[in-house]
Amino acid sequence: MAINWKRLLLVLGFLLVTIGIGVTIYFVFFRNIFGPPAANQNINGVIFPLANENRNAGVGPANVNALPNVNAAVGQPRPVADGGPTQVVPIVSTLPGGATLANNGRDLLYYDPRTGKFYQISPDGRTRTELTPDRYPAADKVTWAPLRDKAAIEFPDGSKFIYDFRQQKQYTLAPEMEEITFSPTGDKISFKFIGDDPADRLLVTANFDGTGATTIEPLADKADQFDVNWSPLGNVVATFRESIDADRQRVIPIGLLGENFSSFNVPGRGFQHIWSTDGSNILFSVFRKDTGYNPNLYIASGRTESLGNNMINLDLQTWPDKCVFGSAAALFCAVPQYLEQGTGLFPNLASEVPDDFYRIDLATGQKQLIARPVNADGESSYTASQLILSADETVLYFFDQRTNQVQKIQLK
Repeated sequence: MAINWKRLLLVLGFLLVTIGIGVTIYFVFFRNIFGPPAANQNINGVIFPLANENRNAGVGPANVNALPNVNAAVGQPRPVADGGPTQVVPIVSTLPGGATLANNGRDLLYYDPRTGKFYQISPDGRTRTELTPDRYPAADKVTWAPLRDKAAIEFPDGSKFIYDFRQQKQYTLAPEMEEITFSPTGDKISFKFIGDDPADRLLVTANFDGTGATTIEPLADKADQFDVNWSPLGNVVATFRESIDADRQRVIPIGLLGENFSSFNVPGRGFQHIWSTDGSNILFSVFRKDTGYNPNLYIASGRTESLGNNMINLDLQTWPDKCVFGSAAALFCAVPQYLEQGTGLFPNLASEVPDDFYRIDLATGQKQLIARPVNADGESSYTASQLILSADETVLYFFDQRTNQVQKIQLK
């Protein structure tokens, strides 16, 4: 039987057109549903290359931030932390920067913006004592001296004071002072002096009352690259950071006498740091491509002769100001349950992300989930900053960004 080539070609052509239409429909409408995510993600108008699946890239245990559940009920809360849902107890309403541990190692000292007064309060929240009858209404930042005998008080209009609680006396500071930090003994302060002219922008130390000012370093147009943070060892008053390339920064410690100590390189950008209580360690965070541009914690030597050495990746995606050092080489951190890619560049993306609490053994690097703070409904809904640990490590206080209250969880 003769083959009808014309009809055969028409049938084949119809099949090819049908297949082509099907492929087009798949790529236009269904590829993003069934296929992998796009190669780039856009956050706030900035495009980031897609990071590795493990968002805590680096040496260490598996990722702890990529928890899919945000506010899911996690069970009946326990009164004492045991690694699961833990009852949270509100202590006092205050503002960021307004609380610290009292010298007895148990109570809290805090500033109450509603009354404008300073108080000491017991761990159960029942016993409250005024520290001074003087009032400072509507302050927006309070920085305590290490011995808790003084505080720097700053107001939205730029006015600034040092209050000496022992002498019950106030000292007025210049409004150009920024990032006021006390020396380990509290008898001096360091700060940025930011004048209108770049030539009047300086890193300065002075007596705690503002007298006896000494210029340590000119800042010029690089003031944002300096961080004022006096080391507990007393010899480093600030750090300067500069870019090496897209994935590294150089950190230069600035000495009390203007010395530039040996610099060290950090594996990322966005360097932020705190010192351990004795100054022997420096805890810092940086972000880079393979952490999804999210902050990743490291710890290194904090001593001048070895600053930045023995760097260890703690493999936790959080910031140093959500951590507090304890005794026996222990570190306690609030770790967001998840982070959107690019949060290192845009920290506000984590402003309502609930936290879990971890204890890190700095001798071994081992991490332990100690608590998931929950409300009365068993929901994880606390975003912590400014952790404060009692001297015996039985109580962990924290400022909750959602409720604007100081909360506590019982560790033991």
